[in-house]
Parts: sequence; C-alpha cells; structure tokens
Amino acid sequence: MKSEEWENRPMVGFGPYLSRLLKHSGMSASEAARRLGYKSRNSLFRLLDGKGSYAAMKDCYRRLRDCPGMGISPEQLGQLGIALEVSRLGRDGYLSNQAMCDMLRPGAENAPEEPWTDGGLFCELTAGRQVFLTITGCCDRALMTALAKRLPMKTPGARVRVEHYIYIGEDEIIESIAAIQPLLYAGCYMAWGVEPGVFSREQERLYRSNRILARWEDAQGLWHTRDATLVDRRELAVCPLPCGQEPCALEIALARGQNRMAPLKSAFSLTCKPQDYLTYTRECAELERGRAVYTVKLDVPICYIHPDILLRAVRDGFARQGFGQGEELEALIGALWQVHLARWQNFFTKRRPTHTIFSLPEMERFARTGEQSDHFFAISPYTPQERADILRHIREQAEHNASFHVYFFQEGYRPPRSEIGLYEGAGTLLAKPDTHYDLCSDHAEIIVTQAEFCRRYKEFFVQDLLEHHVLTQEQTLAALDRLIALALGEEK
Repeated sequence: MKSEEWENRPMVGFGPYLSRLLKHSGMSASEAARRLGYKSRNSLFRLLDGKGSYAAMKDCYRRLRDCPGMGISPEQLGQLGIALEVSRLGRDGYLSNQAMCDMLRPGAENAPEEPWTDGGLFCELTAGRQVFLTITGCCDRALMTALAKRLPMKTPGARVRVEHYIYIGEDEIIESIAAIQPLLYAGCYMAWGVEPGVFSREQERLYRSNRILARWEDAQGLWHTRDATLVDRRELAVCPLPCGQEPCALEIALARGQNRMAPLKSAFSLTCKPQDYLTYTRECAELERGRAVYTVKLDVPICYIHPDILLRAVRDGFARQGFGQGEELEALIGALWQVHLARWQNFFTKRRPTHTIFSLPEMERFARTGEQSDHFFAISPYTPQERADILRHIREQAEHNASFHVYFFQEGYRPPRSEIGLYEGAGTLLAKPDTHYDLCSDHAEIIVTQAEFCRRYKEFFVQDLLEHHVLTQEQTLAALDRLIALALGEEK
C-alpha cells in the first residue's frame, strides 16, 4: 500500500493508526513490542485493539519517538501524535481544539493570498466610497482575509458596514469564530448568531446559504449591486443585480430576523483621550468584578500590578507622551489609582477562581526589561525593583491564595499570541495582539457573548491546556523564583 493511500484516510485514533503504521512497515506487533521494550506483548496488542488507557497510549508514543530502529518518519510520528489526541478528545473535540488554536494564533492575514475566482468583485469593493455587505454563512478564513484586505476600512471618508449571519448550531461555533477573525475586530463588522430551531427550515436554509450581497458606490457616485455565492473553496459565482442605493428585498428580509438572534460580539468604545482611557479602564473593572476568570496572557496583566507601582509608571509615561498634562494629569492619576486599586483587590480577594496561563519566554522578557509583551504605549517600563515586587506578589498569591492560580506553558508548546479570557457570565474577551494598547491606533478587543462558544473555550482551557500543556505547581513556583532573581539581576 502506498504511503499516501493511508496517510490521507479519515482521521482515526491511536490504535488504528499505529496498526496502519506497522502494516505499512511490514513489522509484526510482536517484533514491535520487543523493540519498544514491553515485557509483555499483550500491552501493545491492547493498544492496537483500541482498549488501552490514554496514559498507556502516551507511553507507547514516547517509546516510538525515542526508538530510532522503528523506521517511523517525523511526518508519521506527527500524524501519530494527532491520532493520540483524537483518542483523548474524540474527532469532534480534536477539530474544535484545533480551531481554537488557529483562532488564538493569528498569522493567516500575513500569509500569501491564495488565488480566487471572484468575478472582479474584490477589486471593485476596494475602490468603493460606500460599501455595504450582507453575508450569510461563508465562514472561510481565506475569504474573510481577502475581504478584510479589500474593504476600504482605512480609506479617509469611506463608509463600510458588514452584517454577517452565522449558523451556530451543532459543532460549528469555534470554527466559525476562527474563520471570521480577520474581520472580527473591525468596528464596521457585526456578526449575528443564528441558533438552530429559531427559524423555519426555509429561513434557516437562507441564513446558511453561503452568499455575499454587496452594494457599493464608486468614485463617480454610481451604485452597484452584486449577489455572490461561494460555490467552491476558492470560487465565488457573482451575478449583477439591479443597481440602487436602497437596501434590496433580500437585505431587508435577512435583517428582519435580527431581533431573534444574539450578536456574537460586543465591543469597548476605544478612543485616545486621557479621560476616555479612564472610562475604558472602568469598563474593564466592571467586566472583571466578582467573576470567575480563565485567561491566556503572555505575561503580567496590568490588573495584577499594585496601583502604587502602576501609577509611578503611568505618571512618568503619560508626562513623557503628553498624554495629559499639569492638573489634568494629576486628576487623571488620582482617578486611575482608585479604579486600579479596585481591580487589583478584586483579583486577589474575590472568592471566585482566577486562572491565568503565561508564556515563560515572555515573562523572562518582562523580568529583564520591565515591559509587557503588549506594553501600553504611554506607560514607562517598570524598574528592576518594581518587577521583582510584582513577581513576588504573584508568587505569594499563587502559593497561598486558594482562588488565584497561575501557570506557565510547557516548553515546546507554541502559545497563542492573542489575549483571551472568559469572564464567566459576561462573555469571552479577545484582544487583538501586538498593538501596545495604543487606543489611537489599531487596538481592538471584543467580547464574544455566545454561550456555546464560552462553554467550548472553558472546556478547551480546563481539559486541554491545564491538563496537558502547563507546568506543575512546583515547577511554576520555581519558575517564578527564577524570574524574581532575573528581575534583580541575580541570574543571567
């Protein structure tokens, strides 16, 4: 049997895939058990029959990885690792987790764009002075990336609005949110969740029809309308419709059901004035207050820093940046101190659990430089003593506070770039990475309020990340000790 004939078969669990590997290599199970060091060949036979525990499967995987005489290629070992995860999570659970990882590791927007057959639609949208899109389905990441690049969202004077209707039944919600992420943070983009059973079969079919209805005004003031259908992975079939500035019957019919849907996101109002930053901080405090939190953050969240430390950096940085001056600055500093004290106390005194996973390399960077991975642009770096005090407090709370838990990703696990956190009862917050919280620039964050997405994220966080991809408590405390020494210059 040729290699590609079985490598491209439908996804299977550990035992069936290992059985294929041995059959492909011509090695008997008894010989494989001997080479892998099993005292009884029955141990391997149970795995091949799909009867072994996850721990036994993981042990077998490690033996195969560490035994060069088995003749297994790196590609086959990688596929076997996937099969191991399929056995642990089930096929749907594995695909859901992969979609969550894809969503949290942005990068598709910078990848080379794949060719599309779009009837010239993308080029026409680029030059639009006003562009209105109504989308049903079409949850394809490459398509959303292409649209995000073509829409004149940053063109001065251009007006853009996107209304997207997404079916969120069954197992589709994670894949859908991952697919729409290139547009998700845009202020012009609004996504609506179509729950199963809410509409008639005919109406539901319409909302799931993978169509893009586009209306736009060109540079000469002429209006154009196109109805595009996603007919294949990289093909839109585009049909012109009678031109008109007013919404067409289909747009009106789709929008009529919005009162029976839940918006998939809500957003903070982000502007760049000092007083607006204070308002934004208060909104954050309200979101956090008294809630259980499950968050992935590369390094120290600003709300874990005592206001006496934070406000020193704020005062110096704001003054340097001209982000508030004189009496206005001092009034802002006083108000921020009060808000951040409430945020800080909330995280360390509330009786609801807080779970945060850090990236060790990024925490080492913080310890060395005093700058967070997404350091707010108008805040000065923290001094070595301040860094050590911040880390000491986190370590003390992690060891003694029963409601406060921190972790580090294991070495070899590629952590997400996006900040994500479930604030139970409110929604799951996603923050656009690498913006340095410059509210005058492209910083954006949204809250996904859809209940099934929040449930799936918590399941992914607890059952996948915490169980399989973080250091132990003992290792975590030891890592924090090293970070404190690094901040003080006591460790190179």
